[in-house]
Amino acid sequence: MKSKYLLIVPLLLASLKAVSANGSAIVWGNNSSYSDDVNFRIIGVTAISATNAAHAALKDDGSVVTWGLSNYGGNSSSVSSSLSSGVSSIYSTSSAFAALKDDGSVVIWGSQNGGIPSVTWGDGGSSGNVASELLSGVSTIRGNLAAFAALKDDGSVITWGAIETGGDSSSVSSSLSSGVSSLYSSNTSFAALKDDGSVVTWGGGSGGDSSDVSSELSSGVIDIFSTIQLQESPSAFAALKDDGSVVTWGPSDYGGDSSGVSSELMSGVVEIFSTERAFAALKDDGSVVTWGIGGYGGDSSSVSSSLSSGVSSVYSNHAAFAALKHDGSVVIWGNDGSGGNPGNVNSNNVYLSSELSSGVSSIYSTDSAFAALKDDGSVVTWGLIDYGGDSSSVSSSLSSGVSSVYSTINAFAALKNNGSVITWGISWGGGDSSSVSSELDSGVTEIFPSNYGFVAIKGSVEIPQSPPVSDLSTYYELFDSTLRIDATAQEGYPSVFNYQWYQNNFAIPEQYGGTAPYIDLIPLPSNAGEWRVSVSNEAGEVTYQFTVIKRYDTDLDGLYDYVETNTNQYLSEEDTGTDPNNQDSDGDTILDGTEVTNGTNPNLADTDSDGLNDYLEAEYGADPNLADTSGDGLEDAVVVNSGFDPTVDYSSLVDASRQGMADLRTGSTIIEVENGQATLSMEVEQSTDLEIWTSGGTTNLQIPLDANTDTKFFRFKMAE
Repeated sequence: MKSKYLLIVPLLLASLKAVSANGSAIVWGNNSSYSDDVNFRIIGVTAISATNAAHAALKDDGSVVTWGLSNYGGNSSSVSSSLSSGVSSIYSTSSAFAALKDDGSVVIWGSQNGGIPSVTWGDGGSSGNVASELLSGVSTIRGNLAAFAALKDDGSVITWGAIETGGDSSSVSSSLSSGVSSLYSSNTSFAALKDDGSVVTWGGGSGGDSSDVSSELSSGVIDIFSTIQLQESPSAFAALKDDGSVVTWGPSDYGGDSSGVSSELMSGVVEIFSTERAFAALKDDGSVVTWGIGGYGGDSSSVSSSLSSGVSSVYSNHAAFAALKHDGSVVIWGNDGSGGNPGNVNSNNVYLSSELSSGVSSIYSTDSAFAALKDDGSVVTWGLIDYGGDSSSVSSSLSSGVSSVYSTINAFAALKNNGSVITWGISWGGGDSSSVSSELDSGVTEIFPSNYGFVAIKGSVEIPQSPPVSDLSTYYELFDSTLRIDATAQEGYPSVFNYQWYQNNFAIPEQYGGTAPYIDLIPLPSNAGEWRVSVSNEAGEVTYQFTVIKRYDTDLDGLYDYVETNTNQYLSEEDTGTDPNNQDSDGDTILDGTEVTNGTNPNLADTDSDGLNDYLEAEYGADPNLADTSGDGLEDAVVVNSGFDPTVDYSSLVDASRQGMADLRTGSTIIEVENGQATLSMEVEQSTDLEIWTSGGTTNLQIPLDANTDTKFFRFKMAE
């Protein structure tokens, strides 16, 4: 799930950037139990996955080495031959592993009630034997507390494990037979996102039942998030839709009920974060909306003014949130004991407000504590002492030079630029690395955390130098909100990058953000112009040039000037033909922007030419794009001018009136009008006998009439 918070399950696979074949692993914390000669056996490790009491290391030759308790997957001898080569990824539940191989097959080992499909057992017996379906075609896997779900190349999904946590998907099997694009999991349930934007859910804890919001999940969903659990307890889901709205379901006391903030979640949401029983939604204007249990961060009213704008990302632990703002400051809320009280002091009795007012670049968390990494390489911590909130014993080592921070449930490990590692928190959770301190004083290139321990990779790193690679456009439009242009290097080694921004050949000073990885441009004319940014590392320098255009709405009609082409002809939303200096180009008292939004022509006061202008059509509830709203044959203006409602169908009255007119005089008739024209047709018969009219012939006369009024009467006489 999308959350910057450590889960017990599943512990997702992490990958090394690059480690040479002579790399080795150092293990400490609860990991070190049962590891025996693991350091020797996992030379060349590239990734590590974990259950609650076992580890699986993926090596650069595609083989897998395991250690830990046998019934948690630590003993893989029964499948060792299948794990000797060809493995590309490893996934886990709380007590079982699933290895995905290059050929699309899956190898599974560990506890049966952690997801073994080839054995029928109490908690997952209804799933039956699915081993044959896992021999090929699997593209990815998701695990939760005690079940797995595998997505295949054909868009189908195979599940196994505990019924209570989603191992049995038979109730939705037809919906999972094709078209699935992504899988998501909570502690006890799964959600599948399909190609058509619909969502299918199954499992326990009520997060697997989305029937109450099924209509809202039938289309348009682009991402799914969930609250996070540390034990076997319910979870709630939140789905993000392509229009920026959010749909929630699951237990209300776990964040499944967002009705209290529904109006704020109708649009603009870009990402969602969670604690155990609350959600926080980040919006495109930099504001944050929260819901769920107040003591778990669902109530942010105490810091609402600080969350109204400027937030770039949100982090969380078990019961508190920390929002990182564009200016490097941090806003915290939620459970006091978990680090959610901004008035708390850290271990050195320094108020957090001063430590976190600027310079923070990233935030990390254990179950009940936070660690903030600052631009100067220092680390600030707060929260429960036993969970890493107190770093006073290593404060001098954390004052500078830290490049990354990692966390378990209750301990932190900081990797420094010189390859050394500093740890703090509960000793058995990885906070005490004294037993391996000599091996952690240099050469460490990566750290893998699990629930209660760490694995550090060290060795000779052989990474060729390469210049930076960033992803920027050559053209940006500055509208009415702050525009962030991000030049953060996505590739390049060494990975220490320098940045310098220029506008119209003027170097932006550091105090104005000129040396940051990104630049924030507020909507001012002075920010338009020619820009460039230079990104460099030891391997070289790359310069990216781009143009920033400021878009204006001079007449404040809701349309930017560049789309108001002043041609008086509406072609599209990008070429409206309206006057950029007149907010109501057609004079119907409706703003041009409102007309474009509503689908009427901003250049015509009466879009449908029915004699009733667009403003009056709106007043009467008529359709401004349909001359005869009710379809009764009477144009809207005719009905209104007669004192009637244009949305009512008067067909029966019209028919009766016509019939009445036809009966006024013997031989009278009604002439139909089409496209404003009527034709009077007469036949003149000739005969030499007043009694016999069949031999003289017939002449047909057609007289066109202009039907410019509702009713006309004609009579005929012979001219002398």
